[in-house]
Amino acid sequence: MAKIKFRAPVKSVHGRLGNVIYYNVKGYQYARSYTLPRNPQTVKQQKNRADFAETVKLWQELPTREKSIYNRMALGKPVSGYNIFISMKMKGIDLILLKRIHKRQATDRLLPAASMRAGTSVSASLLFGKDEHKIKKPGSRGSPGFIIPQATVFSAA
Repeated sequence: MAKIKFRAPVKSVHGRLGNVIYYNVKGYQYARSYTLPRNPQTVKQQKNRADFAETVKLWQELPTREKSIYNRMALGKPVSGYNIFISMKMKGIDLILLKRIHKRQATDRLLPAASMRAGTSVSASLLFGKDEHKIKKPGSRGSPGFIIPQATVFSAA
């Protein structure tokens, strides 16, 4: 993938030109070579596509006030509120659950780490950070002096 910087009079290029795809992300112009897309059409893939389409429809029907919550969550990150919403919904996480997790983690930080049951978990505080791919192992520590509790286990559905 190449990053492109145009000078006047050309501001940007979008689409396919020969074997090269030009596209724009967050104001930056990129180019990549065209590859023939795969389409396995497995049952699992078809379900995922249907779930994704339903999630996009949910975003489109979301009131502006709720969209602004997700957009605020995206401030300072290389993603949009839309991206965060889609990611959360596809993982089965909603704002109410996220608020409960943050409230629980704030309470858990007050307890001595040795008195809590440890479990496999994805830390909600890492969900939107640069380390969102890291999975906490049993007994691993999140923030200093705090073991992530069993109750915050997420499963990808």
